[in-house]
Amino acid sequence: SPFGPAWEDLLMGHQRQYRFAAFLNRLLFTAYEPQDRFHIFKRFYHQPEETIARFYRLSLDRADMARMFTGRPPKGFSVKRMVRGALHR
Repeated sequence: SPFGPAWEDLLMGHQRQYRFAAFLNRLLFTAYEPQDRFHIFKRFYHQPEETIARFYRLSLDRADMARMFTGRPPKGFSVKRMVRGALHR
């Protein structure tokens, strides 16, 4: 790139954050029925305040990303619905 390695690092980091956010969005709309989606937000807003702030800044670290997927999935999660939704994209 004509802008140098620092620009490339910034770009790659932003793309990783964007892909993760898009994955979460896709998961929300494919793995949960509309009436169950609030469980996702209920769980998310129990994360540490710093994690929530990093999410909105698109600057999550790998530990934040892992933390969002540890433990039992929020109520209403359906692998069957997620696969069906992924097939109809």
